[in-house]
Amino acid sequence: PGEGEWQNSFGVADKETAEKMSLDNHFRIGSITKTFVTTAVLQLVDKGDISLDDKISKYIDNVPSGDEITIKQLANMTSGLANYTENEEWVKSAIYTKNDRNIPASELLDVAFKLPPTFAPGKGWHYSNTNTVLLGQVIEKVSGLSLDKYLQENIFTPLGLSSTSYPLDEKMPSPYAR
Repeated sequence: PGEGEWQNSFGVADKETAEKMSLDNHFRIGSITKTFVTTAVLQLVDKGDISLDDKISKYIDNVPSGDEITIKQLANMTSGLANYTENEEWVKSAIYTKNDRNIPASELLDVAFKLPPTFAPGKGWHYSNTNTVLLGQVIEKVSGLSLDKYLQENIFTPLGLSSTSYPLDEKMPSPYAR
């Protein structure tokens, strides 16, 4: 403290080549997206644009039990909505294939909504990416910005996270760990 910075990297960036990890390696945002999306939701709550007690049906149509599921339940994984990744056949064909297709939120929700709910809203806890997709749509609807622009303008830039982004495609900046 007070004498500068120390930075180092550890591990292997590529198992096949044994390339070592470096400080400038990039990583996918992955499930950390949930942290940023929930932070964005709380920003909108603080501004008075939405309430944690609002029902998702106020913003998004055709959500199963949408008149019962609150923004808070989506954020804390107690909505009962199935995770779209629980459809193994769809995951194999859409996610585990090599393609550059950006899967739209509407497709993710269609897949999820065909699955039975895990439990009634508020009656349990279940990790579900579907919740975060819906919250992202609420952010877009309320803010008038695409999710990537909202996160960039309201979280990444203000925090100085110059190497953080919400990518809209499969491309990764080089170098990246595999």
